[in-house]
Amino acid sequence: MAYIFYDRIVRTHGLPKEILTDRGTTFASKFWQALMAHMGLNHRLTTAFRPSVDGQTERMNQVLEQYLRCYINYEQDNWVEKLPCAQLAYNTAYNESTRLTPSDANFGFTPDAYHDAREPKTINPAAIITSDKLRDLHEQMKTELEFVQKRMQRYYDPKRLKGPTFSEGDMVYLATKNISTDRPSYKLDYKYIGPYKVKKKISENNYELDLPPKVRLHPIFHIALLESAANTIHVKNDNEPEEIEGPEIYEAEAIRDTRRENGRREYLVKWKNYPENENTWEPPKHLTNAQRLLRNFHQQRQKTEDQK
Repeated sequence: MAYIFYDRIVRTHGLPKEILTDRGTTFASKFWQALMAHMGLNHRLTTAFRPSVDGQTERMNQVLEQYLRCYINYEQDNWVEKLPCAQLAYNTAYNESTRLTPSDANFGFTPDAYHDAREPKTINPAAIITSDKLRDLHEQMKTELEFVQKRMQRYYDPKRLKGPTFSEGDMVYLATKNISTDRPSYKLDYKYIGPYKVKKKISENNYELDLPPKVRLHPIFHIALLESAANTIHVKNDNEPEEIEGPEIYEAEAIRDTRRENGRREYLVKWKNYPENENTWEPPKHLTNAQRLLRNFHQQRQKTEDQK
């Protein structure tokens, strides 16, 4: 742990004057206490069974926990490779308390997540898709983080009343913030599904729900995504979609045009078995199964440019 502390903390940020940790066996050991003394650090331990003593860290941990849980539900099994984007989104997000981003507070500047694209010398559809996918992923992360932070304020703002708590057997509604349903439009979809029974209280802010088999989600949710069915009236009591799964996949037949919308590349797609008046502008991430069409489109476009 000493070498990890030096590698992860000291090497990047320098030696702190004080650190605050829980009372884990490593941090409470005589070796660690002696090490901190020899390094000239003031080491504080949180009070046993009261991690809220370190309120700022506790709040940040709750935000990050919910942030990643929401995103895991959205991306399912590929969350490990998305962690760098999650870290970048968090470190470049504006903080209301410090009026700075974490990166600015730590290093004195906020790094760029991406730059305006320029036309490459050679067209490579895979490179375009990858670049735009990373850009879109960063924007998704920023949006998700803002949502989580606003929801968490309801339960940590000292000026507000204590947030709700649930017991086993209580019925609750689940927010559909990051849930894909079989409905075509998220804006018109139900904002809550359920109600579902609380199966178990996992921690102070996390609950396991008794979900039916057709709801293929990780069953543990943060309290910020739950609303009491006893105190909340939604449009319908049976507002659960037939299946909670991914959207229908359409087959692209041709690429008609390309443009940049708000700095992002989009393609005008002709869909198979659909008329031309139903062509739609789509980002590259929606065309991962149409790389041949993209390659042909760019090659033809390059030939046209060369002939001018």
